[in-house]
Amino acid sequence: PRFMTEFIDLVKAMFIRFGPEPVRAAAARFAVELRDVRLVETAWYPQLLRLFILFTSSKLPWLPRPGTPGAAPGAAPATAPAGVPGNTGNTSGAADALHPRHWSIARWHTDLCEKRLGSGLLSAFGTVLKPAAVLMRRPEKTAEMVTSLRSILQHLLD
Repeated sequence: PRFMTEFIDLVKAMFIRFGPEPVRAAAARFAVELRDVRLVETAWYPQLLRLFILFTSSKLPWLPRPGTPGAAPGAAPATAPAGVPGNTGNTSGAADALHPRHWSIARWHTDLCEKRLGSGLLSAFGTVLKPAAVLMRRPEKTAEMVTSLRSILQHLLD
């Protein structure tokens, strides 16, 4: 379990620092795991939900801040965040297309939809709120998972 916790923390750090491109394959795999009913009662599942809270957030360092001059809602930032490799302005070609400034929240959410995040969330809601499972599970764990799912939906609807 420790390895998986460290792996998910690595994915979070890469996503925050470098944007969606380096974590796209992991996001696809994690979206599949949301649909796996065998994982719901494990310690891994709440961690997955917290990861998707981050994945769906609109408050990421590589996204423009509301009120930033010239920033349209969902638009990519004009420059990369400080400390991001390649923040020289001289990049071009395929490497430049990977740069976080080319991602907007709308593009990232579309990419998550293509990875079937919607069906994963629907499955998660059904499994987490299944009456037989709710009766067997600690109420705090059910509340935590429902709160996480609600946060993900709020982020997607913002």
